[in-house]
Amino acid sequence: MHTLKINTVVSSDTLKLNNLGFLKGREVEVTIRPLIGKRQVHLKNRNLKGFLSKYANRELITNEKEAWKQSVMDKYDN
Repeated sequence: MHTLKINTVVSSDTLKLNNLGFLKGREVEVTIRPLIGKRQVHLKNRNLKGFLSKYANRELITNEKEAWKQSVMDKYDN
C-alpha cells in the first residue's frame, strides 16, 4: 500500500495534487488537517530570537564568562 504525505501551506480554497498517476482508477481517502507543534510555531514566528530559551539552564548562565577558560583547564590540566 502506498501512502502519499504532503506538507504545504494552503494559500487558496483550491488544493491541487500532482503525481497521483499510481492511484488512477483506485478508490482513495483524502484527509486534510492543520499541522500542530513545531511546524506551526515556525510559520508564525519568523524571528527566532529567544526561540531556544526553553532549553536554557539558568544556573549555568552565571558561569558563562569563565566557561571557555575552565573547559581548557579541565581538558589540558593547566
